[in-house]
Amino acid sequence: GMLPIAEDISATELSIPMYYGMTDEEIDSELSTRQKKVFLLIAEMGEIGPSTVTKELEISLSTAYRDLVTLEELGLVSSIDGGKRKLTDIGIRYLSFIFK
Repeated sequence: GMLPIAEDISATELSIPMYYGMTDEEIDSELSTRQKKVFLLIAEMGEIGPSTVTKELEISLSTAYRDLVTLEELGLVSSIDGGKRKLTDIGIRYLSFIFK
């Protein structure tokens, strides 16, 4: 059969995440100061889960969990085993944007 024409494929079918094509400036404006602290903690410690975030930043577990989900939705971190998160390529790029 014929291959589908690109225009026929919707974004949902390709499941393009919300961060697709977002600039570092746009990502920066989406994050609260607290969420940036969570992000920087992951950058510093490598691989961490909600309980470490809670302990280090003295925020509730539910807030830590929610912030990690937000960072993941923005493509800055990805889930690894046991609910831990680590930086993605986009996260590494954004990190250099923060410190430029």
